[in-house]
Amino acid sequence: MLQTRVLRAARLPSTCLRQQAAHFTNVASTGATASTTSSLNDTGSGDAPLLNSDYGSSLSSSSRRSYFPDEPTSPIIRTAIPGPKSKAAIQDLDTVFDTRSLNMIANYEQSIGNYIADLDGNVLLDVYAQIASIPIGYNNPVLAEAARSPEMISSIVNRPALGNFPQHDWADILRSGILKVAPRGLNQVFTGTHGSDANELAFKAAFMYKRRVERGGPDVDFTEEEATSAMNNQAPGSPQMSILSFKTGFHGRLLGSLSATRSKPIHKVDIPGMLPILASTASC
Repeated sequence: MLQTRVLRAARLPSTCLRQQAAHFTNVASTGATASTTSSLNDTGSGDAPLLNSDYGSSLSSSSRRSYFPDEPTSPIIRTAIPGPKSKAAIQDLDTVFDTRSLNMIANYEQSIGNYIADLDGNVLLDVYAQIASIPIGYNNPVLAEAARSPEMISSIVNRPALGNFPQHDWADILRSGILKVAPRGLNQVFTGTHGSDANELAFKAAFMYKRRVERGGPDVDFTEEEATSAMNNQAPGSPQMSILSFKTGFHGRLLGSLSATRSKPIHKVDIPGMLPILASTASC
């Protein structure tokens, strides 16, 4: 069974998204929204644009404003970034949390639509969008309403181990949700939590399918040697297979996906490689 959950990682141009995000945020903070859109459209790789410059004009401004009626029309800069309140909050956070990768400290209660706010009243056009995981805006009223529903409350407070104890309407949830956008021919899904997780699921699915074919099909059981050797990370239970990795590619920071990531040294230094990798000299 192929997992449609891996689409989340596959659909995004994984090479440059993180590297470009800091630039986009800097551009947005100056209010140069035209430059931001231009940079986003230029993927530099022949991929489809991340944003279509005609898309915004195809939506009436009134419909956009009615959905987020209080959304700013441009960034608002009131202080240097970080401002005094943000600096104090960062200093406090640093006592209990590693802040070395922090870009800004956000005020999500005041963020709205495409704009992210900080504690000092600065409001920036957010093109980073939490690593592309907030595609329909901060404090989205429809999501807020859904979050207050009995169904959502039940899912949160009764956090199920879905593989073992799925809830009674899980099939309906999948059909009305993620399976609506699954590619043709993929009619089952294995849900994950994030892009790194999705890539690790894809790695495992590929390895398991390859070995199942070599073993003779889904009805052929593991041998005793396979079961025993796998517990010691030895062949044949732990087969000698590898992942093809391209130069500059980013695939996540979990141990397996990090082995395939080759974007920046800071992502990998001091971390042992957990998967055999065929390192291509070609860039993605």
